[in-house]
Amino acid sequence: MERAPMPAPGLVHIAVPTTAGSASDVMPTASIRDSRAGRKMLFWDERMVPDATVLDPEMAVYAGPQLSAATGMTAMARAIECLYSAHRHPISSGLALHSARLLRRALLRSVTAPGDLEARADCQMAAIMSGTASINAMVSIVHAIGHVVGGRYGMQHGISHSILLAPAMRTMLPAIGEDQFYVLEAMGGAREGHSADAAGRRAADLLQAMVDTLPLPRRLRELGMSEADVPAIAAATMGDYMMAHVPRPTAASDVERLLREAL
Repeated sequence: MERAPMPAPGLVHIAVPTTAGSASDVMPTASIRDSRAGRKMLFWDERMVPDATVLDPEMAVYAGPQLSAATGMTAMARAIECLYSAHRHPISSGLALHSARLLRRALLRSVTAPGDLEARADCQMAAIMSGTASINAMVSIVHAIGHVVGGRYGMQHGISHSILLAPAMRTMLPAIGEDQFYVLEAMGGAREGHSADAAGRRAADLLQAMVDTLPLPRRLRELGMSEADVPAIAAATMGDYMMAHVPRPTAASDVERLLREAL
């Protein structure tokens, strides 16, 4: 749906992130949940991008463990999804890979030692990298499902990302062939002894092991989803604009299979 563009703000807009960092503060996108309709309304306007963003890790030390984990996993999902985007390119991939490295090393430290300023700074830098990468290469199925389930169940974006990302990696990473080795290395694995597809599966396993250390729900059913909900959610996901960026042909039955794996 087309909406009128935002008016000129007339004020200088400076953003100061106060969480592990989702990079929303440097992107032209936003969403509002319509709780009565059970859906998220999505917005895209260049005027939402701040004139400047100040990354100060001392401003993030007050974010609680779940908020830090969820926002950090939003950044991780952006990084990983633009690595297998149909519109990926070397610059976006370079930013995304280093973002994933930093988050893999620093996110848990931000959760368990909130005053660790080095970890907080690494997460904020990683978030900016993931946001820059993903707004250029774009994201796909994890975010598309997240828009739907977030609206239906009032689910924080990073929570659905943390549940869905590893299953989506197992489905989507084979589309990038040999580049799966880079993903494995970013997740802390060694490429020796792996085929490209085995490297992708191992990267997904390492990502899941990381998620398992965070104070976040593990399964979609913990958030109120049931087997009966799966077909409708899959159908709605297919209509989300992010699905234009999947790297391989994807049908509603594929989305259903992914949802059941995460259920």
